[in-house]
Amino acid sequence: MSDEEMNELNRQLRALTEQQNNAPKAEFAGLSSEQVFWLNHHPLEEGCVVRWREDISDEVLAQVPLLTFAVDLLSRLREKEVKLTAKGNLPARMVKEWYATGLIAQYDLDKGITKLSSEDDCYFATTLKYALGGLRWTKKRHGKLSLTARGKKVLAGPRQAMLEQLFLQHFTNFNLGYFDGYDDDGGLQHLFGFFLVLLLKKGKDWQKNTAYVEAMLEAFPMLVDSFPSDRYVTQGKAARNAIEVRFLDRSLSFYGLLRFRGEHRILENNREVMATDLFRSLFRFEPDARRPEREEDVDAQIRSALFDAEMGGVSWSSGDLPAELQKQFHDQIRAFHAGDGAGRVTIGSLLSGLELPAPDSLDSEEAAVGEIEKLLLALQEKHVFFEPPHHLPPSRLYRFLTTDFLAHEIPTPNPMMPAFVPLESIDPELAQPPATVLAAEDFMVMLFTLDEPLPEDRFHHVMRLHGEVAPREAALAHANAWRAQWSAITPLSFAPGPIQEADGFITYPFVQVRFETTDHAGNTQEREWVGVVQLIPVDDDWLVYGGSFQEEGGLGFGF
Repeated sequence: MSDEEMNELNRQLRALTEQQNNAPKAEFAGLSSEQVFWLNHHPLEEGCVVRWREDISDEVLAQVPLLTFAVDLLSRLREKEVKLTAKGNLPARMVKEWYATGLIAQYDLDKGITKLSSEDDCYFATTLKYALGGLRWTKKRHGKLSLTARGKKVLAGPRQAMLEQLFLQHFTNFNLGYFDGYDDDGGLQHLFGFFLVLLLKKGKDWQKNTAYVEAMLEAFPMLVDSFPSDRYVTQGKAARNAIEVRFLDRSLSFYGLLRFRGEHRILENNREVMATDLFRSLFRFEPDARRPEREEDVDAQIRSALFDAEMGGVSWSSGDLPAELQKQFHDQIRAFHAGDGAGRVTIGSLLSGLELPAPDSLDSEEAAVGEIEKLLLALQEKHVFFEPPHHLPPSRLYRFLTTDFLAHEIPTPNPMMPAFVPLESIDPELAQPPATVLAAEDFMVMLFTLDEPLPEDRFHHVMRLHGEVAPREAALAHANAWRAQWSAITPLSFAPGPIQEADGFITYPFVQVRFETTDHAGNTQEREWVGVVQLIPVDDDWLVYGGSFQEEGGLGFGF
């Protein structure tokens, strides 16, 4: 092919790719793939379909609640440092003053479900503290919060510049899932720009909250897979809850951008939302906006077009994707379609030369633990990552790893494209926690849920107490006495260990139980336990027989 013919082919491929990437798509609310990519990766920048309005008046900016509180805090710090609590929180009096203005509503505080006793109880106060610190407008030193030179400069400057920086810091660098407990891979965080698009297009009228949630999932259905499921919440439900909580309740509302009516009930969610006039005074929609064109974008599009012509499909590649990584991605797709295992290897074949003893030759659980650690470390060196089922005893886990796991096929990993192997792809049943795991975790939840009495039917009629067998009533009285010390307990994380079976009992260890306690004087402390829950089988169920936990320094709880 001559240079002239090659140039003509490239011109045609470029035109075809541009047409494909710039075509509006219904699932993207009429935006093109190109617009959505730029929106998600370069929000509010040049070429983005959502932009700040120019020359927003000070009267309008004075209506933004979180900006108002930011100016208030920075102004106080300009006068003198603010002493933080022992935990590093803002003074409770300051937070209560902000909340008393009524500028930002918080459901649990408004309904009296939670008492405002510290910064930890007020979502927007915590958000503001971390956002200002992340921007380096404030700094903490020796238990005090002070204003930095950068903070003095921004406080003296235009309020619109302050708002733009605060907003972007909040939505790009502060974890929007900080307050809700839904565990995901963080992908939802980067889609806030698309949520702004939905509000700009739908927000002039009342819409059900769920309409925005479903529009997000229609555009980005892969979000569901980024949330794990458990016995109470499916992946889809977790994703829907997280979208609603993170965008509607605990972020955009901090800026006075939303109005609500109706109620959010457990069995019937009839709540509706509308964008405020303030929202439309701050943001504008530019449907014809296009990202600034760069040479590397054109090259990536040509590579994608050539690959599409080869494979007979349609794909899209960002100019932000390195050429080498794009090539490796294309090579893996070619290998997959080639079949016959091309481009795929067994995990075991990557570990040639690694000596692994036979499972039956191990004489103790400790020996199995050592071999498991050696195996997982060797896998990481080969760019293979796997989260093992920790609820299995080490000997059973080692047998699984050296048989089914090493025989499993994966695409050939490399530093640029490592392999993350989900347990579900090898043994879906093993990926489901057994009843003993769920019973032990249920116990921890019951123990920490202070507004509900401990359910007697989940405990054995005789239990362990102070090393002896005692009636259930005595053990529960002991547990309730421990719970009575606190006005609130917030679970933070459970990290289980392997199950141990002996004499008809199941001993279920937690290598970490992290939680936060608040005593009746309002003092909050984060705690970390290690310990076990002991279970006993009764009528095809598992009842709690005892438990023992300890934290650093020897303090703890047990029965």
